[in-house]
Amino acid sequence: MRYSVRSQDLNKTGSVYTEVTVPDFSKAPLALSGLVLSATPSSKSAPAGALAALIPVVPTTGRTFSTSHAVAAFLRVYQGGKGALQATDIEAVLTDGRGERTTIRTDRLTPEQFGTRRAAEYTVAVPLSRLTAGPYLLTITATAGETPAVTGNVRFSVR
Repeated sequence: MRYSVRSQDLNKTGSVYTEVTVPDFSKAPLALSGLVLSATPSSKSAPAGALAALIPVVPTTGRTFSTSHAVAAFLRVYQGGKGALQATDIEAVLTDGRGERTTIRTDRLTPEQFGTRRAAEYTVAVPLSRLTAGPYLLTITATAGETPAVTGNVRFSVR
């Protein structure tokens, strides 16, 4: 996939290439989508409502925030296969640049939250107002019964 942009002010263009892997969530016993960050205030990343049919948040490509931003991370948790849906424990942990870990939230998703599509939505607020300047890693881990845990990560910085 290729993304390109053009700055009219600078009269410059640039592009970046990446590979995309589309996972088959219907087969893995437990899987997570990628983490999507949303921020308020945020620069425009898409027309208002353009992604509303896909995700309930407005994504941002920004990864540097001030402590006055309101930032949340969104993902979907999937239970593939045809077996009975299980309660799923979720833990959201922040790791700072010194390696110190802080659990910011734990939750339990009930089997009913997965619905007929076997997917549950999960959103966690990132407590930027309590953080000091520097780099951070947000890790969200899901566990369900005897199924191996799955994790998703996103890096960001606080200025």
